[in-house]
Amino acid sequence: MQNDQAKTLIRFVRESADRLAGLDPTILDAKAGPQGWNPKQTIGHLIDLATRHQHALVAAAAPKHQGELTLPEHDAQHWVNHQGYEHGDWNQLLVFWLATNFQIAQTLAHTTDDHFATPVRVGDDPPVGLKFLHDTYVDLLKQHTQELDPGLDTPDAD
Repeated sequence: MQNDQAKTLIRFVRESADRLAGLDPTILDAKAGPQGWNPKQTIGHLIDLATRHQHALVAAAAPKHQGELTLPEHDAQHWVNHQGYEHGDWNQLLVFWLATNFQIAQTLAHTTDDHFATPVRVGDDPPVGLKFLHDTYVDLLKQHTQELDPGLDTPDAD
């Protein structure tokens, strides 16, 4: 069971959401960052990543699951644009992002090392372990929250 990881994830997203809720409203629509997204779109992207990650955690633990787990390729730009995050309410997006990560933490508390060893193929990429995907998710979480607030402390969330 990944209880320590779950607790660390919750602490990180809770502190991040508190800080991000205080961002200057005048910058919420300003495009920036490597993808040219505004903060709303970046949080939307993190919601998408969280949703996909949650799916992988649950699917890997399914009683009938055996062997490799296959996930579709993720076209981040399409997901962000199609869901209209740039027009979303900032506080609602933060609440949804926080809630999705709370659910991931709850799932992590029931995820075993055997589940983390499940090979996962994303699109045409070679398979990697679910643990590697989780670590990548946490790294992206840290990276994107720091892009939104460079002063945000990013403790070890893995």
